[in-house]
Amino acid sequence: MPSFQALGAARQAGGIHTLDSMNHFFLLNDMVTPGSAYWNMSLSLGLNDFESDEEGVRTVKRLDKNIALRLKAPLQGR
Repeated sequence: MPSFQALGAARQAGGIHTLDSMNHFFLLNDMVTPGSAYWNMSLSLGLNDFESDEEGVRTVKRLDKNIALRLKAPLQGR
């Protein structure tokens, strides 16, 4: 079963709706979507501003671990 997760960077409002719409598409097509502790997005104004968004970086790191666990699970017979 395919596994996908939406990830976004937003400058202003609308980022959560965009992520929600993408995740609905994945779920409606029987795709597994690993989650994290919060919305999988970072708020930033410029190209590299996401690095200063500590909550966003922490959320993406947790998402990264959850995706890695999901990818390893079939190999471990789960």
